Amino acid sequence: MPECGIVLVGQIATRDADFPPSVDELINRLSFGSPSVQGRGWDTQAWEPLEPHTDESLARLREELGDDDDRDAATINAEEAANREQFRSRLDELATGLGVSPLVTVRDVFDYLVACRIIQTHEQDGVTLCSINPTPPLPGEVLNLTPEENAKEDHIRWTQLYEQPSFQIIELFDPEGARHEELTTSLEKLAKKISLDVETVRQAILWLIEQGHFTASLDISTAERYEVFTLRVDWEKFAKDRIDIRFA
Repeated sequence: MPECGIVLVGQIATRDADFPPSVDELINRLSFGSPSVQGRGWDTQAWEPLEPHTDESLARLREELGDDDDRDAATINAEEAANREQFRSRLDELATGLGVSPLVTVRDVFDYLVACRIIQTHEQDGVTLCSINPTPPLPGEVLNLTPEENAKEDHIRWTQLYEQPSFQIIELFDPEGARHEELTTSLEKLAKKISLDVETVRQAILWLIEQGHFTASLDISTAERYEVFTLRVDWEKFAKDRIDIRFA
């Protein structure tokens, strides 16, 4: 999704539900916070240009992060441009499937979000008002996604549900202090410790294990709630992988 789509949703979501913005007010608010939109309004290009890397900027990043990626700036810039083009083409296919225009302008992005039923519009006294759909459909319910894309969406939702509970489990290992390497416990005991239900704790541990930083002494997916197990963390891998820097 172009960044302007995130901004559009944010502008609507932050408004009082009793006073939804009109379409005209929405683009005016967007223009105020984005110089590139000023004077062009809905006809503004949806996609901001990619910020090119330089060999110098990459060298500084790698020194700061201890990254051993040896690709040069030209290679990374070319890969990012190719990924952007592939992503744009796929979004345009999905938009066309919904009967709306490819995502060229800010208006196209708005129409796409309406077609996806993320944004709702209704007429009041001759004015078109916008609001966020409180019960939006899942992407696969409105878009013609491939099985791989559906699986990716499922994984994103899983992460959104259980990433935050996983942080509560990580805190039990005291990452800023003692950095314990293992914890012997049970699902029931953990659930009481961090005030969550057993199944949420189970999924949070499975999420941690999938990231590759944690291992368990038994299969958490089938563990009984009172069954004792040992959860272990690889701090070296944890520190390296938790740096959320992506060049492509």
